[in-house]
Amino acid sequence: MFEVKIADQTYALERKADQLFINGSPFQADVQRLDAQHFHILAATQSYRIEVRALNRLEKTAQLLINGKPLSVEIATEMDLLLKKMGIQSQNTQAVSHLKAPMPGLVVDILVKEGDTIEKGEPLLILEAMKMENALKAPIKATIKAIKVEKRQNVEKGAVLIEFEN
Repeated sequence: MFEVKIADQTYALERKADQLFINGSPFQADVQRLDAQHFHILAATQSYRIEVRALNRLEKTAQLLINGKPLSVEIATEMDLLLKKMGIQSQNTQAVSHLKAPMPGLVVDILVKEGDTIEKGEPLLILEAMKMENALKAPIKATIKAIKVEKRQNVEKGAVLIEFEN
């Protein structure tokens, strides 16, 4: 069983034998996989062209293009649902208290300041490593508690760059 969240709607998907059920009702469709990212689905006389634009297995999200319209999808597995029911957080939702340097490099730019409220995925700082600039992004939605580095500072791998308040 899976739970799929699209916009503000949540759907329960379950496969029994060769039959797919959505919210307990059988779902009949002809699914053709065109290649790794493209599918064609014919369901209830409706035709859907689907392109998987991005798939993040760690965060269990997907960015789709359905008949040319963008759509964000969140996926919860049976294990995720069980952990949620038991009140246990899964690994990818644990609290994050800081951003560490993923590699040694030079801090080229700091895009936030202490006290800023940031969204998950928002660029926080630019780290130059091996002559390439890398935008380090927020792993969570939080408030910047402290910035532990300055522009033009060299940092080692694992150095704490920014601390968060959750």
